[in-house]
Amino acid sequence: MGIGLQALQLTFSLWQDGHLKNCKSVMEIGSQDIQAHHDHVAAALKRVSNFSRSDDAITPAIFYSQLGINQYRCIDADGRHNALVFDLNKDILKEYQYTEKFDLVTNHGTTEHCFDQCQAFRNIHNLCAPGGLMIHALPFQGYLNHGFYNYQPSFYYDLAMANGYALVGMFLNMHSESGDIAPYSDEMMRYLYLPPGTNMLLFAVLKKTGDGEFVVPFNGQYLEGSLLQTEDCRVTKQFFPGERLDRSTDVASMSTRRIAKLLLNRIFNRASTLWLK
Repeated sequence: MGIGLQALQLTFSLWQDGHLKNCKSVMEIGSQDIQAHHDHVAAALKRVSNFSRSDDAITPAIFYSQLGINQYRCIDADGRHNALVFDLNKDILKEYQYTEKFDLVTNHGTTEHCFDQCQAFRNIHNLCAPGGLMIHALPFQGYLNHGFYNYQPSFYYDLAMANGYALVGMFLNMHSESGDIAPYSDEMMRYLYLPPGTNMLLFAVLKKTGDGEFVVPFNGQYLEGSLLQTEDCRVTKQFFPGERLDRSTDVASMSTRRIAKLLLNRIFNRASTLWLK
């Protein structure tokens, strides 16, 4: 599993906008790797911290630490990156007596692989501290046979409604290479053309406003005839991501491999020009 450019863009923008101002700890659901080009990441981090690029891979723990989030943990059955080996289909509070809570909980393409959705999202709820954020980046369109599930916007709306979460924002990735994401709206989907085979992620940023027990959502479109007591979903000002994480031309932000590649390309292009003359 991996954190793509869109997810990094969203996290970086949330930090710049102050949503992660008091965030000191993060729990990732899944033992993640950064799948974006590390030059993009290095250039972005250098703009906001004293980040010094080395030839080592930029891990999620390094990325978060540069944003002041120094406590990093993750959960995955594979145990990679010192992951806690917990089964997310089980109640990790009861099964493993794990009670720690985090300021940020991320779900970058993990819960679609869990069969018990109710338990997986209960675990995320219990892992998040009151006032903390939960970031979900999950399959929306396409992703044939990628996992058990794709997710609808109503899933997040009703999840927020049932549990009193504030919906900070919901977004679609528009282009996997550029990292562009756009605020989601139902109106957008009426005009958005998706070629066959298009894979699209749906992002949701939720804020946990209380410390109550997890409540199983009820499908909101059927609430009119329901006797269940519910509250309206509290939506804050729609958050708009900031500047794109473009690949830097600053040599200090580049890996040795990329510098060598650029030099070889220049030598080749120069040699070709001289030969043609």
